[in-house]
Amino acid sequence: MTSSAERQRRHRQRQRQGKRVMTVEVDVAHVEAVLSEAGHLPPAGTDDPETLRRALERAIDGWQVVKV
Repeated sequence: MTSSAERQRRHRQRQRQGKRVMTVEVDVAHVEAVLSEAGHLPPAGTDDPETLRRALERAIDGWQVVKV
């Protein structure tokens, strides 16, 4: 288990980086399919939540802001 001091340190570090942890309910099969199609995951997907998390972070980092 992580100490409260460690959790607080990570929270402050994320805050300095302009990041935030968010909880979002998703259809995992759909997210895997979209990430696979975009080349962020292998076609077979994954059973590893950490691999899925990293692939989703890469996809989000690659998003472009389009000004109309």
